[in-house]
Amino acid sequence: MLKNFLINFLRMIIKCYKLGISSLYGPRCRFLPTCSDYAEEAIRIHGLFRGIVLTISRLARCNVLAKQRVDPVPRKRNHEV
Repeated sequence: MLKNFLINFLRMIIKCYKLGISSLYGPRCRFLPTCSDYAEEAIRIHGLFRGIVLTISRLARCNVLAKQRVDPVPRKRNHEV
């Protein structure tokens, strides 16, 4: 129950970011999917903890020095299922 609350809370924060901050400044992410889309997908596919770890790693790589490229959420490994 707490896990679902946290997941929904994070999704709400991401949605607010997309509608508020991101829409004001326009697209700035160096990757596809965007970092906010990546975060939503990572949490959906990998769950709360691993999704957050993947998102933090992605945000650390997204900067003005990074080349624009496609960087999808990694698939679940067999032992994660």
